[in-house]
Amino acid sequence: MIQLGGYAYTDFLQYYMDVMDRYFRKTPPVPSNIYLSQDVIKNKEIKKQIARYCHFPSIINILANDEDEEIRMLARKNEFWNLVGRFQDILGFARTERMTFARIEGFHNLLVILIFEDDLQILAEALNNPAISLKMLVHFIRLLRQRGQGRKDEQILEIAMQVMSQKRKQIVQISQINRASRQLNQDRNLITMLQYLRDENNTIRLAVQNILLREDANTLNRLVHLAILDDGFTSRLDHFVTLSRLLQLLSKTEGLENTSVQILDLPEEIKSGERSRSIKDYFDLLLRSKRIEIIRSLESDLSRFDNIVLLAYCHIDKDINIRKLARKYLNIDDLFSLINDKSTPRYIFRQVLDILMHHEDDFIHQKVHEARMRESYRLKNSLKEMEISVRAYFDIIFQSLGYRRIHEFHDVLHSLNRTERYLSRYHSYFENGKKVHYKNLLNEFQEIRQVFSKKLQEIYSTTDIKTIRELEYIASILDEILQLREMGIQSLR
Repeated sequence: MIQLGGYAYTDFLQYYMDVMDRYFRKTPPVPSNIYLSQDVIKNKEIKKQIARYCHFPSIINILANDEDEEIRMLARKNEFWNLVGRFQDILGFARTERMTFARIEGFHNLLVILIFEDDLQILAEALNNPAISLKMLVHFIRLLRQRGQGRKDEQILEIAMQVMSQKRKQIVQISQINRASRQLNQDRNLITMLQYLRDENNTIRLAVQNILLREDANTLNRLVHLAILDDGFTSRLDHFVTLSRLLQLLSKTEGLENTSVQILDLPEEIKSGERSRSIKDYFDLLLRSKRIEIIRSLESDLSRFDNIVLLAYCHIDKDINIRKLARKYLNIDDLFSLINDKSTPRYIFRQVLDILMHHEDDFIHQKVHEARMRESYRLKNSLKEMEISVRAYFDIIFQSLGYRRIHEFHDVLHSLNRTERYLSRYHSYFENGKKVHYKNLLNEFQEIRQVFSKKLQEIYSTTDIKTIRELEYIASILDEILQLREMGIQSLR
């Protein structure tokens, strides 16, 4: 039950639907300064009525901070203020903090962000929040389409559609996880769990963790032994990340530290050799040894970009031995030099920087920020170069189409019209004899206009062989412009 002033809702879904229908990005029909004109501001009674009954958020927000205390109190009793307006404080926080609010399952915060936030990344985080169900997302998209105001709404709609696609995929994935969890005595279902344990979607990973945290030690033992095998992993990076996630999971599993390895279904020679170890220490030994083995195998193949990403993970690892190996093969300065190189794909550049933002050293954070600033500056210059090239191509096209002649002919016509207007202003100054010349001059102007209009029509409508060749030439230039776009995108990494 959600109780807000005189309003009660059975759950967040009902609250969300009602508030979104009432206030989703609702704006007054005229700008706020006109809605609250000087005449309105001076008339306290009208202001009081607006404060009581107005349903436009921007207007109530102004009146809720009015210098007149009575107006302020009335505005803060308005249904908008009771339902959502009083929770808007988060919009005044810095961007990183608003991003954090978007990830937290706070109902009021999510609603405020969805109604008022303009930052596309923060909106994407809020829409991806597990508290926003598919039904809520569909309602958000419907309201956005009904509103449909400008490019910003189009961008928000694109993000919402992507999130909806991800959420639908997520439903399928969670269904597969639940199906596999019913028969974890089969290796193929444990392999499914390992695959989803390394998923990029945090909700999917949490679903797997919640299932595995309930399992007994022998099931986890089989899971660990499957994880240290090379089969089923597409790359060393894939394998290393899975082992790291599994280590994190086992650190949260209760009872393993105080339970002997003797209870596990293991060959007797292993049990006798590991007699004094706890299950947690035994699992840690297997997983950490395998991770070190994977890193050592990189020495002969540092040219692959996924191995560079793997070493970035190693630089932020809690295991000191892993960090030492990473520095041995690729120290942090060389890693920055490598990702800042223009030949490094942009997705690798971004992935490595996102990883290094979790480094414990603030100096590394500063280097990440500098790398992003340099990349931003380089992207800006690349876009400018691409724009200049495209403009040059279009200049050639317009010249081929006779654009220069068209422009010159239009200039002649504009000059004639302008001259005629000036003469018409002062035609009363002409004496009787001159008026005849003036009328003749106007006739001459008309004939000249007809000549140039005819020439323009010929340029517009001509379809001779020369024109067809020119159009073929233009088509080839347009094709080059499209190729130029692809080259430009590649240069943007």
